[in-house]
Amino acid sequence: MGHWAAWGVKVLAAALSVAVLVGSGLAWASYRSFSSAITVVPFTPKGGSSPRPAAAGSEQNILIVGDDSRAGATPAELADIGTDYSEGDNTDTIMVLHLPADGRSASLMSFPRDSIVKLPGGGSGKINSVYSLGGGDAGGGPQALADVLTTITGLRIDHFIKVGMLGFYRISKAVGGVDINLCEAQNASTEADATHPNGYSGIDLKKGWNYDVQGKQALAFVRQRHGPGLSDYTRIERQRYFIAALFRKLGTPSNLANPLKLQRIISSVSSSLTVDAGLQGTKLLTVASQMQSLTAGKLALATIPMLGESTDSAGNYLGEQIDQDALPAFIAKFVGQPSKYEKAAVVARSTVSVTVFNGGRPNGSAATAATALTGLGFRAVASEADASSATTQIRYPDGMQSQAKTLLAAVPGAIPVLTHTVTSVQLVLGPDQAHVQGVAAPANPSSPGTSTDGGHAQSDPQVRTAADSACIQ
Repeated sequence: MGHWAAWGVKVLAAALSVAVLVGSGLAWASYRSFSSAITVVPFTPKGGSSPRPAAAGSEQNILIVGDDSRAGATPAELADIGTDYSEGDNTDTIMVLHLPADGRSASLMSFPRDSIVKLPGGGSGKINSVYSLGGGDAGGGPQALADVLTTITGLRIDHFIKVGMLGFYRISKAVGGVDINLCEAQNASTEADATHPNGYSGIDLKKGWNYDVQGKQALAFVRQRHGPGLSDYTRIERQRYFIAALFRKLGTPSNLANPLKLQRIISSVSSSLTVDAGLQGTKLLTVASQMQSLTAGKLALATIPMLGESTDSAGNYLGEQIDQDALPAFIAKFVGQPSKYEKAAVVARSTVSVTVFNGGRPNGSAATAATALTGLGFRAVASEADASSATTQIRYPDGMQSQAKTLLAAVPGAIPVLTHTVTSVQLVLGPDQAHVQGVAAPANPSSPGTSTDGGHAQSDPQVRTAADSACIQ
């Protein structure tokens, strides 16, 4: 459960952007009512540096979570949802929305709820427990989860948004539902098993297009994980599919130019929305304006690379293992290079010190590359330390963007990766064809990732955009 939060950001962006553009007393009154209903929680993530303020032209990374809360639901809504009341601190939806400074595109990356991470206070466990362990809404849960995400991705988290189950339910109805194209019919018989002969989610959708799916069936669509070919990974795929469908629906005149629908959307979002103080009041409008002109084809959606299940010595399931080798390159490609890197100027090669690691190549490769770099004017040394990588990467700390950019010119095809875990520039050789100028590329490079369906290893995750309307499993 819990996979219904992230598209609330686009709902919010569309609704508030319309409020600004319409400029009517009704729209402004709706916004003021919306703003006063939002819950605000403390949020000061420790990772990297201080969050950037929500400002026009500012790059932003926004943590978005969804929980199981039905707080405020009417008896009729609870009956339709088909579940009992719950406060819900289980953050089974965890995403990071990246908004670049130019506002011409956006990226939304998902983190599977069973991803194994280092937990606050020590030890390891599933990422969906971090929020609760950190103290929940008011006790530091948002900050704890942001710190974990910064540790594993290197991204600085600037803001926080949470949407509950009830919010998803109400928003799906407020927009009049979305259109879903199923590859196969899904109903009680397709997800039934010996322990649940009548199925699990209550889904009842046909093969092909199902129009105006909302309320209970919308919840069932994003919650279902039982049945042939279905799993937690396919449920994340459905979550992103629903985001795309909602994105397209909000772009229609029936929603964007209808003041009454606008009011219902705003009311639905505000009833279950929690944000940090940095998004309070009109600051939320700034984020909305950054997404206002974003088209469906410019919203990229993907799940971080995973290796599959992890078990203990007795075979007990522990969670899902993140592909740490593939993750830095995924982040760099999916999010793009930070504006600070893009603006950095190259420097003299003699001022750039670099340590070279074999990574995914045979012993001796680092020494050969370091010798070649020295011949090109760099101050390079080889290291025998373990630094495996699925791709050739230039890892650099904040403040060394110019040095990293200078090195990239000598290693075409490498991926620059900003990370808080290094203190100097490193070149990690992966099993691809990126190589130092003057050094031959590997003869038989291996694929830097794997991808399977059915919810197992997917180190080379597929990226969907919100313009994609192909059928979904």
